[in-house]
Amino acid sequence: MNISCDNVRSLLPSYLDGELSEEQAAPMRAHLIDCHACRESVHEGTVVRRWLVPRDEIAIPQGFAARVARRAFAGDPGLLVPAGDAEAQSASRGAPILPFVLKLCAVAAAVLFCLSLAIQSASLPSGDDLEAKDGYFFDDIEAQDLESQSAIDLRSKASRKVERRQALDASEPRTDEESAADGDDE
Repeated sequence: MNISCDNVRSLLPSYLDGELSEEQAAPMRAHLIDCHACRESVHEGTVVRRWLVPRDEIAIPQGFAARVARRAFAGDPGLLVPAGDAEAQSASRGAPILPFVLKLCAVAAAVLFCLSLAIQSASLPSGDDLEAKDGYFFDDIEAQDLESQSAIDLRSKASRKVERRQALDASEPRTDEESAADGDDE
């Protein structure tokens, strides 16, 4: 009888615990001889079970459950130290500090909230003439481009004038009327 890998995986915990009958275990062993993946699964399962099996049997004392129930209903906190020592230990652990820390955190949160409101109101523009315009940012960029283009045009115009003056000065002397005409071009 052939057995599939899915069937082996479903029967694996029972096989490892020794709960399968010989009729169920024999086909499983035959499959494990042929299938490396299922054989690895069995090996991993045995390794895990070795770690989980308790070595020594734990003996529970007689009447343990009744004592636990009686103490729980009586309101016993279940401490292993006497009650007077428990209060001293809790005081030394910093129990009174907890309310102080909680109040400090609340105050810090309130201060941060107020600070964030102040920063937000300070960073917002204010005035009566505020308007939202479509493409306002892009209009500014275009204006800057036009200004820079105008500056480039003015520089090139000025350099052309300088070149003309140098050319004229080199060729012939100028009269006062010509100098005044060059000044009007600006």
